Amino acid sequence: MQFGRLGRAMSDELGAGTKEAAEGASPTRSQQHLLSPSSISRHILKTSIPVTMVNTQSFKRYVEVGRVALLNKGESAGQLAVIVEIIDHNRAIIDNPSAGVVRQAYQYRDLTLTPYVIKGLPRAAGTSAVKRAFEKAGVAEKWANSSWSKKRAASTARRELTDFGRFELRALKAERRNVLGAAAKKTKA
Repeated sequence: MQFGRLGRAMSDELGAGTKEAAEGASPTRSQQHLLSPSSISRHILKTSIPVTMVNTQSFKRYVEVGRVALLNKGESAGQLAVIVEIIDHNRAIIDNPSAGVVRQAYQYRDLTLTPYVIKGLPRAAGTSAVKRAFEKAGVAEKWANSSWSKKRAASTARRELTDFGRFELRALKAERRNVLGAAAKKTKA
C-alpha cells in the first residue's frame, strides 16, 4: 500500500513493522478504519500546532479626511495641517488656520502623515470648523509633546548653531565627559 508522509506515520502507529505489513498484506478492518480520511484529519488536528490569528497589518496611516499631516515643502514647511478633502491620488486640500496654513491643494509627496486624526470632521469642512476641531482635539499639544516634534526641534536648533555655538557645545560635552569619568572612577575605587 502506498502512503504519504502522514500515512506512513499512521501505519507505523498501527504496526507497520510487522511481518505482514512488510509483505504487503492488506490492513485489517480496524486498521482500515484508522486510515480513513476522517481519522487522518482528526490525527492532524490533534498533532498540529495551534494557529492564532495575528494582525500583521503594520501600515496604519491612511490619507483620510481629518488626518493631520506635517508639511515638508513650501512656505508652510514644518507646520501641521489637516486634510479636509481628497482631490485625487496625488493631491488633497489641506487647511489649518491655527498654525497659519492657508487652505490650499497640496501634493501627498510634499507632506508626511502623522498618527493624529480628527474624528468626525466632515468632508470639505470650512476653515472655522477645522479650527474648532483642531483646537478641541488638542492636536497641537499632542504634537508638541511627541518625541518626533522634539527631535525635529533639536535638529533645527543644532542646524542653526553658529561656529561659536558649536565650539561652546563641544566644550560643554567635554566638561560633562570629565565629570562623569571622575564619578565612575570614584565608584570603582
